[in-house]
Amino acid sequence: MTSLSPNSPIELFEISGWNLTNLAETLYICNFTGVTFEGQSYQAIGCESEGFDLIGQGPIPTPQLTVSNIGRVISDLLYNCKTNANYRLEGSTVLRRVTQRRFLDGQPNASAAIKELPQQQYIIEQMQEETYLAVKFRLGSPFDVEGVTLPARPLLRSCSWRYRSAECGWTGGMFTLNNQPTTNPALDQCAKSLAACECRFGSYAELNFGGAPGLNTYR
Repeated sequence: MTSLSPNSPIELFEISGWNLTNLAETLYICNFTGVTFEGQSYQAIGCESEGFDLIGQGPIPTPQLTVSNIGRVISDLLYNCKTNANYRLEGSTVLRRVTQRRFLDGQPNASAAIKELPQQQYIIEQMQEETYLAVKFRLGSPFDVEGVTLPARPLLRSCSWRYRSAECGWTGGMFTLNNQPTTNPALDQCAKSLAACECRFGSYAELNFGGAPGLNTYR
């Protein structure tokens, strides 16, 4: 933190809802070490964001969040999403908070009345890429009207079913995130897109797609 000036902006991310049986399970991360804000400590896990600009008109933004995967910190969480019915990735909440070094706990302005920009809350729509170095997520905005769901779950463009679950219904061959056939169980993953569903079941089959791809057309 010594290289940061008092006015340096700091992005704080809180990712929660991975484990539906324990909604208090939250991953607190930021790009810097020794960060504590309003009594909460944030892990120094490298992350990069884009598309979080506040837009007053036009399409709702769909930002991207890339998180370091060194030490397989994120892969371990993703593994739980793939193998444990109590975990899910799509629909998990990402809260973005932006403050400055001078407002962190122990700093001169820690008790200021206003010390961060308006918080931005998004939900994870899809994991776009997973490597040994980083994991990239596509995020979507919740509905403006609080609590609007159909049925009893957030409406997402991507499929919200756990891959190979009863809701998904796929029990056939294995495919990679890029919809390529594979014989390696470790690479058997679904991109949760309509194309991925059609790749497995067929373009003209009745699909168990657990998303609402038509949301792409709304403005």
